[in-house]
Amino acid sequence: MAANNIIIQIGQCGNQIGREFCNFIPTDAENSKLPISHVYQHYDNKSRCLCVDGESKVISNLLNNHGKSYRKQNVFTGRTGCGANWALGYHGFENAVGQSFMDNFLDSLRKEVERCDSYTGCILLHSISGGTGSGLGSRICEAIREEYPINYILSTGVAPHRSGESPLQCYNSMLSLSYIQKYSDGVILYENDDVINRIISFRSKSEASKSVSLKEMNNYIAKSLAGIILPLSSSNSSLTSLMKQFYACSCVFPGKEPWEMLQTTCSMPTHKFTGVQYLSKGVAWDSLVRSYVQNNCRPKSGTILDSISCLAVARGDKDYSFFKFMPRSHENLKTAHRCVSWNPFPIDYWTAETDVGKGSGRTLYICSNSCGIIDYFDHILSKTSTMYDAKAFLHWYWKYGCCMEDFSEAREILQTVVMNYKDALK
Repeated sequence: MAANNIIIQIGQCGNQIGREFCNFIPTDAENSKLPISHVYQHYDNKSRCLCVDGESKVISNLLNNHGKSYRKQNVFTGRTGCGANWALGYHGFENAVGQSFMDNFLDSLRKEVERCDSYTGCILLHSISGGTGSGLGSRICEAIREEYPINYILSTGVAPHRSGESPLQCYNSMLSLSYIQKYSDGVILYENDDVINRIISFRSKSEASKSVSLKEMNNYIAKSLAGIILPLSSSNSSLTSLMKQFYACSCVFPGKEPWEMLQTTCSMPTHKFTGVQYLSKGVAWDSLVRSYVQNNCRPKSGTILDSISCLAVARGDKDYSFFKFMPRSHENLKTAHRCVSWNPFPIDYWTAETDVGKGSGRTLYICSNSCGIIDYFDHILSKTSTMYDAKAFLHWYWKYGCCMEDFSEAREILQTVVMNYKDALK
């Protein structure tokens, strides 16, 4: 029996990523010997998830193409959307998705929890800038924490392009980040600009100039998330003594991967923002690590990349060779991520015999709690401060129930996060 986790897909972004994520979940046919397919799917092959959106278009397409994978009572849609406004999503969600939405949502969540053999927590997929993903996502995260105070919540948030997608995106991001800091146990944060750059880095020179599609971005995020939180499906006892010579063991109970990841990378509640990167190649592990360091650990100008802690997941280790290269690879990763000196064991390692989905090669996934978050938070704080002082667009927030205290509290929370990460560098 495996532990069970429930996916909460919120808004257009969350539902599209959630669909891509489902493509990586192993099926019963692929794993006849292990019950790992039931971590995110019930025995009737229905996904353990709830889908929420202020508009019906994305979810309608999802149900038309994959309707057998979802329970109709776990799907919630509105007609008007949340207008790319955090306030409308958080305070005015009843106007967007119905008067009784929150009661119905929590009732469906309760029934989904009761279907679990061993419920451990929820994984939220959402944007931090859209009205539904940021505003309603914040409200849902808060409600789940109140309803299930001892279970885990992992928030997977997607940040917008810094150049701007909406005039309200910085306000929305600041308010959303403050709520997931308060109510979640850990956050995996993706920046759209960073995702595009990493996808381009995978391409050949002849294809590098082609634009990156939304589907490619969603697939990248879904695969990187799957590489970290899907079951390892590897418990080869002959490896145990070898693994213990180094810094970790891959004996993670199926379904506990997200929460063991949080114990590794977000052990302090003051530092709970992480990022995930990966690289796939059909080469030896030491060569793969070197390529990863060259492609993924070059900081932007002025960006602080010092890492508090990291988790490396080596998938596709069919010949159990990863730990043979451990001493050299460990030092390369430790140096590349500029791990803080006060953490004696900054990197943990897991291995799995197979990659996620239909991948047949070797893939290295790295989840790092990096001080690089300081750069993004400073950007949000600077932009919102300028806009707030000019009273730009504030009437859209006052209209739906926000007040000055909401903004001042959110700003204070983000400033505290920045201060805590800066203190970690000392």
